[in-house]
Amino acid sequence: MLIAQMYHMEGNPADAILLWALGALLGAVLASSPAALAATFVLLTVWCSWERIASESALYSFLLPGPAPH
Repeated sequence: MLIAQMYHMEGNPADAILLWALGALLGAVLASSPAALAATFVLLTVWCSWERIASESALYSFLLPGPAPH
C-alpha cells in the first residue's frame, strides 16, 4: 500500500485487504497455524464489511458451499 501511495497509484483499498487475506490464508495452511487462520478470518471479515459498505447492498461472497445441515 505504501508503494502505491508513493507512486500515486489508484485502486480499491478493499482489494488490497483481500489480497492480504489470501496470502495470510496460504501462510496459515502451509504453516498449519490456527492463530494465522484466525487472523485470516478477521481480514476476510474486514474485507466483506468494507465491500458491503461500498456497494450499499448485501455481500454474499462469503457463502461457501459446505455440507448440508442435518
